[in-house]
Amino acid sequence: MKPIRGIPFVASMRPHRISRAFPQPEMVEPQPEMVEPEVVEPEVVEPEVAEPEVVEPEVVEPEVVAVPSLVWDASMRKGDLLKIAQDAGLSVTETNTKAQIIAALQTLE
Repeated sequence: MKPIRGIPFVASMRPHRISRAFPQPEMVEPQPEMVEPEVVEPEVVEPEVAEPEVVEPEVVEPEVVAVPSLVWDASMRKGDLLKIAQDAGLSVTETNTKAQIIAALQTLE
């Protein structure tokens, strides 16, 4: 059977009373008053400030490396252009065309 208005029925078809036990409040004994301890602030000692030692940096002048100027002309032979490009550190080989070697040399300018 269905409960009516939230009241469950027992087999005798009479409403059954639900008893709920609530916990009893605990008896709390009064605590003695807490006395805050006296706070003693430490004596502030200022540290001695020493003047920082000034160290002047050592000046090192860079070495001047003479870079040979690349003098080339598009009218030069492929072999001469190839040698100049390889001496300049470009990754060109004999399989590159003269136009490719000239283009690589132009990237250096």
